[in-house]
Amino acid sequence: MTAIDFSRSYMRWFNSANINSVCILIDASCTLIDDETGQPDTYYLITPCRAEHTHADGDLIQMPNYEFGGIWGEKDKYYIRTHWVSDRD
Repeated sequence: MTAIDFSRSYMRWFNSANINSVCILIDASCTLIDDETGQPDTYYLITPCRAEHTHADGDLIQMPNYEFGGIWGEKDKYYIRTHWVSDRD
């Protein structure tokens, strides 16, 4: 069994023009095994982050803001967005 050093494990991807790259820390992994084929599929959970303008000259944080997270596998992915809600009263 190989252990993952999560303090040094990142997911990285690029936009379609390969101009902007994203690098986010991985929080966890899970391997599921298909009962019929015996094939393993590993999924990775990224550390949640805030919505931001990564290359803006002005404000960094997007408003309204949300927390972004996700789970990635070789074939599937699932995005998690939790939108910020505030009640001034």
